[in-house]
Amino acid sequence: MSFERKAEDMKRIGFIIAIVCLSAMVLTGCEGGEQVDAGAEIPVSSEMFTDRDLSGEYREAEAEEIVLSQGDVTITGEGVYHISGSLTDGMILVDAGETAKVQLVLDGVRINNSANAAIYVKEADKVFITLAEGSENSLVSGGYTALDGNNIDGVIFAKSDLVVNGTGNLLVDAAQGHGIVSKDDLKITGGLITVTAEGKGLSGKDSVRVAGGTLHITSGKGGICGGQSDSDAERKKGYVYIAGGDVQITSQGDGINAESTVLIEGGDLHITAGDDGIHGDGDVRIAGGDIQISTSTEGIEGDNVEISGGNIRLYATDDGVNAAGEGRNHVLQITGGTVYVHAKGDGLDSNGSLTISGGEVYVSGSESGANGALDYETAAQITGGSIIAVGNRGMAMNFGDASTQGSILSFTSDYAAGTTVTLRDSGGEELLSYSSEGAFNSVVVSCPQLVLGGAYTVTVGEESLEVTLSDGLICGTGSEAGGFGGGMHDRDFHGGGRPEGEFPGGERPEMPEGEWSEGGFHRGERPEMPEGEHPEHGFPGGEHSENENAFFK
Repeated sequence: MSFERKAEDMKRIGFIIAIVCLSAMVLTGCEGGEQVDAGAEIPVSSEMFTDRDLSGEYREAEAEEIVLSQGDVTITGEGVYHISGSLTDGMILVDAGETAKVQLVLDGVRINNSANAAIYVKEADKVFITLAEGSENSLVSGGYTALDGNNIDGVIFAKSDLVVNGTGNLLVDAAQGHGIVSKDDLKITGGLITVTAEGKGLSGKDSVRVAGGTLHITSGKGGICGGQSDSDAERKKGYVYIAGGDVQITSQGDGINAESTVLIEGGDLHITAGDDGIHGDGDVRIAGGDIQISTSTEGIEGDNVEISGGNIRLYATDDGVNAAGEGRNHVLQITGGTVYVHAKGDGLDSNGSLTISGGEVYVSGSESGANGALDYETAAQITGGSIIAVGNRGMAMNFGDASTQGSILSFTSDYAAGTTVTLRDSGGEELLSYSSEGAFNSVVVSCPQLVLGGAYTVTVGEESLEVTLSDGLICGTGSEAGGFGGGMHDRDFHGGGRPEGEFPGGERPEMPEGEWSEGGFHRGERPEMPEGEHPEHGFPGGEHSENENAFFK
């Protein structure tokens, strides 16, 4: 074989390798580009992988042959080692010096160690575990014993940078502890790797980076985890970066978790999580990839969340996409991509601001009144892209007046999951359509075609609402949303709300004392209104709809 790159290797990571040396020169040289201190930000994608990380090749003539049979095998020098055979209650120990680069080519290796790691890297600069073409390899650990003062807790445990590449198969089984652990950077660029772990599947203290291969992870804690330090300075390095590969995670904890940033630029990700699907103590940034989160508590959560590309579909028993944490003004920003959210809590939730400037967003939020399809702390604006967000009217919110694109919030009758919401222009052309994934009685719609003065029709089931953006781009704000009115189709609807204290005729109508029902009427009774007049969005011409769901508190 040759270290020369093959065409398929180039396709694996795309543009990343084309500029790796140029970008890394600013830091520590081409090979050293991988050793960037991430600080508060992770390196740009061109610095993530070297050619050797990606190639999975080696020179057979220069490789030293090792056939496992019994007892530990210790590697003390830099080089390439072609390994085959089996070990019971033994390990491969790498103790080659702090500057050594060691490549372990696994070609039919089976290690079952009941008391410790199957592969332990005590000292090296970087270790490559290469899965030989067509090979089947199995590494199993039943428990761990401390060595050299080190608390070993993974089937593969490395105190150096660690790369897994190649095209063969690798089975990693941890009855206790974690699957694959690096105390520096852990990179996966090839192979079919199946990890079953009582703890974490993949763990990298400085980072976990995935560029290719197929990963099947089943874990009792996190699936892919960046960072495992109590030190604030070290925690900043604990990021996760995914550029490619087919990743399937079933985890009782988070699917993907980072103590700093999660950045996803590509790959196919399928997650089932007992906690968050994707979680970053710092930021979560998604620029590409196909991401399906079929089960989670919160789908995507980070200090700040930015979605600029990719195809995302998620289900959450709490919030769908959540920008939250401590000590910062959080931002949830969507600039591109396609996002489907089905959440039992808030659909899109920011403990700061919410901004949409591109992409397609479809949200089914909470069916109860305690959460909304959209929820934000300070401000929300839409300047591009499209959205249909359905949920419960109890906490319904619309975008704010800083928006440069029209947005309509309206309350509807109660509809079941599967009901279609459609937005059309005055000529009847369909602009948006979405089949809801949950029950709802409120709708937010927005797209670039919503302009001042335009007339539109929002259709939900068999009901329709005619809307003219005559007074502003934002129509309906929370309790000032418009209702479908049980067939009242031909009327202007504009939001912004009435100034506090302003009522028809200048007087506030008398209301019964006591508690108020959700519909806004005391014990189901309607208050007396001045003759011929009505509150804004109320009863045209003094008449009212028979559909009480058209109204709001």
